[in-house]
Amino acid sequence: TTTTSTTTTCVTPAPPVPNIPGIKTMQDLARMEPSKGEDGVSVYSFHEYVNVPSGGFGVITLKKTYKKIFAQDNGTDVGIGMDIIGVTTIDSIDKIVGLKIFLSLDWEDNRLNWPIGSPEPKQEWEFDSKILNYIWKPDPHFDEQNSQQGLRSLGFDTSDERFFVTKASKDSNLKLRFTKKIKVDIICDMHFENFPFDSQKCKFFIKSLKGQKSIRWGVSETNCSGHLVHPDFLISVIPSNETTDLVGGKSVSASGFYLVLQRKPEPYLWLYFVPCFLMILTSWISFAVNFEAVPGRLGLLLTLLLMLINMNNSISESIPKSDGICPLILWVFISIIFIVFALVEYFIILITVKFGSLKSKVAAKKMRKENSKDLQAWASNMDKSSLALFPTAYFVCVLIFVLTLVLKIE
Repeated sequence: TTTTSTTTTCVTPAPPVPNIPGIKTMQDLARMEPSKGEDGVSVYSFHEYVNVPSGGFGVITLKKTYKKIFAQDNGTDVGIGMDIIGVTTIDSIDKIVGLKIFLSLDWEDNRLNWPIGSPEPKQEWEFDSKILNYIWKPDPHFDEQNSQQGLRSLGFDTSDERFFVTKASKDSNLKLRFTKKIKVDIICDMHFENFPFDSQKCKFFIKSLKGQKSIRWGVSETNCSGHLVHPDFLISVIPSNETTDLVGGKSVSASGFYLVLQRKPEPYLWLYFVPCFLMILTSWISFAVNFEAVPGRLGLLLTLLLMLINMNNSISESIPKSDGICPLILWVFISIIFIVFALVEYFIILITVKFGSLKSKVAAKKMRKENSKDLQAWASNMDKSSLALFPTAYFVCVLIFVLTLVLKIE
């Protein structure tokens, strides 16, 4: 009896070949000519391989159970990088602050499949951003965002947005990264009680637009490409280590930075504070003018008063509104008061000369001449007293004004 033994070999079928022209295996990928990115990273571009049947991008495939409206079951940590390129607008009237930002978001999605393999360390696989229409992605939104738009090239509808996949090290997970330059405007909570010596702290915090609790925003890596310059403000950036924010008494995930705007007071000093000071000095000249020169003395004080009232109206229309009286309005108001007091002093002299008791008792011509000398002496003493009292009172007010302002700002 002859026994024949047969050996059966089980062969594992090869995985399905992605439907990508020219790329079937990792060996085909190795023959691609990558471009060089930052820090010597090899960038492989798959832009032309995105528009394939839905559910199979070739390099990336999705299961039928994949739902792009939900994040992973255990939630997703989203890293944020913001490089501030420049300031686009600062509107104190509407309380709007705009920045140009290079935004970077990175996250993980373990539900994605990689039929031909995944990126190795020091590699970036770049895809057309249209692929984001098919997979889950974060929904970043700046708190109190007023508007946002992406930057486009001149003459062409071309954006600088990039979507790529990278791997930091051999043992780390794949990171999906999206970058784009944006212009964003936010509504800043500004207060102008100290205008024009005010300082504003604007909050640029990113949150989930839909309020997705599954998103955990990481600490923002905030940088400035250069010195932020604006003609009206000194600007500084304060990075924040906060990853939560209170909304309606509840803590929500958020991350970002603070933009500090310190107003430059010099233009207002030269345009308003110094001219008001000079007008007050000019008003003191009226005390040296003979009280009988009514048109000259009265014309000088009335002209100064009208100029200050016109300046006050102009300032009220041009500066931002505040809950209380700001230092600039207070300074002009103090100046108006001192001009009015100078007019009141001259008014007392004129009333006394015209209706004073000394004049009513004079009957003879000789007595009128003697009385006229008494009136002139009295008016002269009145002006001398005012010339000593008014500057003293004014400089005391200025000193109190400055000390109060310094203490209030500090």
